[in-house]
Amino acid sequence: MEIEAHILYAVARRAGVSSVIFGHFTTGGAEADFTALLCALTRSQPEFSTPGARAFPGAPIFYVSAESYPAWFKIAHQAGIERSAVCLVDTDGTGRIDPEALANAIAVDSVNGKFPVMMLQLRERPTPA
Repeated sequence: MEIEAHILYAVARRAGVSSVIFGHFTTGGAEADFTALLCALTRSQPEFSTPGARAFPGAPIFYVSAESYPAWFKIAHQAGIERSAVCLVDTDGTGRIDPEALANAIAVDSVNGKFPVMMLQLRERPTPA
């Protein structure tokens, strides 16, 4: 843990950002995504760490690009919020979430008592060489 803190501080210093930083290393993308979801759940409902999903006034839901990888369903399950918490949103064909489709999904989910906690999209797909 001290090595991790030292490296994070050194990177922040070289990037010219504050010495008051937080971060942690992950073994890969799925673990990083899981961490992001846990952070979003906890930020949305600070009591999440004790009663889990019951801390929310409605079922938590998060939005990802319909072109994202299926690990999000496993991540939702691991976080204890059910696989149905993953809402796949249509894209503009480049991997980016269609803003109108996202707004519509959030509006429908909110009316149906769901509690939005996070939106994540893929970066633009690289163009083939």
